[in-house]
Amino acid sequence: MGFLDLFSLSRREVVQQVLMQAKRVSGPPWLAGNALLVNALLFGVGLVGLTLVSEPTLWTRCAVTLVGVLLGGCVLYQLTACAWADHLMRWWRHGNGDRLNVRHEHEMRLKAKTPKYVTPAAFRQAVKEGRQWTIINGSVYDISGLTAPGKHPGGNFLADFVGIDASLSFYTAHIKSDQVWRRLRVSWMGYLTQPDASSGEDTSDLMCSRDKALHKLIEEFAAEGLFAYPLRHWLWDMQGPVLFLISLLTAHWCIQGRIPASWWGWLLYVASIGCGAFGALLGQYLCHDVGHQSAFETKAQGKRFCKWFAVVWGGIDWSEGAIVHDAHHAFPHVVGRDKSLDTTPLVYWHPAQLLEASLDKLSTGYATWASFMWFFVILWIYMPLEVARSVVEAAKRRDALVFGGIMARMAAPFLPTLLFGASWHYASWIMLVGEFGFASLALCASLNHFLFDAITVDQYLGTVHQTSAVDQRLHGFVALQAGVTENHNRAAMDHGLHGFTTAAAGDDKASFPSVLRRVVMGSWDAVVSCWVGHFNYHIEHHLVPYMPRRNLHKVTARCRALVGEDLYASTTHAEGVAAFLRKLRRPF
Repeated sequence: MGFLDLFSLSRREVVQQVLMQAKRVSGPPWLAGNALLVNALLFGVGLVGLTLVSEPTLWTRCAVTLVGVLLGGCVLYQLTACAWADHLMRWWRHGNGDRLNVRHEHEMRLKAKTPKYVTPAAFRQAVKEGRQWTIINGSVYDISGLTAPGKHPGGNFLADFVGIDASLSFYTAHIKSDQVWRRLRVSWMGYLTQPDASSGEDTSDLMCSRDKALHKLIEEFAAEGLFAYPLRHWLWDMQGPVLFLISLLTAHWCIQGRIPASWWGWLLYVASIGCGAFGALLGQYLCHDVGHQSAFETKAQGKRFCKWFAVVWGGIDWSEGAIVHDAHHAFPHVVGRDKSLDTTPLVYWHPAQLLEASLDKLSTGYATWASFMWFFVILWIYMPLEVARSVVEAAKRRDALVFGGIMARMAAPFLPTLLFGASWHYASWIMLVGEFGFASLALCASLNHFLFDAITVDQYLGTVHQTSAVDQRLHGFVALQAGVTENHNRAAMDHGLHGFTTAAAGDDKASFPSVLRRVVMGSWDAVVSCWVGHFNYHIEHHLVPYMPRRNLHKVTARCRALVGEDLYASTTHAEGVAAFLRKLRRPF
């Protein structure tokens, strides 16, 4: 149906046609699939605002006209689904087509070998005899060469996975690492045979039923193409650099006096710092995604991109920082393994940290001290500490290129002043933007990472090896990840989004007010998801961290059904902030 054909329909038929076409293009109109329109509209509003405060040059007029044409084209296509735009949309959806191809190639190479099989009983007996065997994706591997101290680059913890199915924990860091899969092919001991149902043999001690269900879900997600990184995701990722450049241009006009030094001129200058910091924050989210293997087909490609983009963007080598973050996802909230808990002696999260610090108990004034240190010290030293860590790591590796790149990036804000006599405001603006951007990233992460009680290594081992005395429902990878994370998407849940029917009884979902409410809440949910790095779907992110964050809302219904209502925690952002403040006052 073309645009002109809409005039021959009644009002009700027009509404039905619009909803049908919108559903065909991007699902129900209240889902986050319409984030393109919302963000394009916000970008257009930003350019219009930029035009209002600048001189009406030809460039600004062309930019606003271009945005208007693009917005009009998006709206027309969403309303009518014109056939001439189908080719454009196919290009817009084009991506790397990744369906966990590295793992699939590894399995194909194993099939080319002489078949070998290991029964569950033989596997248990070998472990009992002292062999360092583990299971990954249905195959048995001997990891004895990596369990010795200093042999594994990520840390000395691989012995924790001996005797169990470590597939899900392994995937968090290496599902797209062709180098690691190639190393595993050398230590392949054979396929783990599946016992017949008639035999009654129980293999839940190797992997609990809920973890097996997640492993099957991962296969479904891969078949649906949810691990691919489409071109539109890359274009959305450019919001950060574009917003940063627009903010820098605005600050430049303020510094040069093209915008009068009135109260609204100062207000605009302060706003440019805030918007620039938000652009820097979005750039860090891109580094986070790439470090999680969600943007490229192989981990090596992502590591190269993550290294140089992060060095140029913030003077930090995230390719090495990603190793620490991978450990956080493999051992969430485990004292001694999760490096995000290493905030002592400023803030403590577990009694074991008190013993290490030769303390018996927290002082009565600890709550005030912890809140002050977190919001006025830790958040603000995050960026300098990461830069220092990157410099030290580059020096240890004798990587002169990365070391020189970090030094050049940190000196870059001051070069215009030192070489050309430019105003110091440029250097201070860039430093403030970087500091506020990193502090915002640390604050957003703290609302997700520190709301639950930390556990010791022994408690962790009892969970993954299913030897602890707690409820059986709290055993395994899924229970561990869901038990220390929560979502901040209560608004989406309460308005029946993502397939949940939580609307009030008697609410007519086909009525115009109901549809309008879902459109508004769905658009708000999409925008908030983008602005907070999709951390409002943090449970899904911890279950499948290698999935692009813009696809997390698509698997919410299945992940919630897997986790169960007892572990799937969903709150609003305001409730998350309040819970974090309570946690600082009483960490354990």
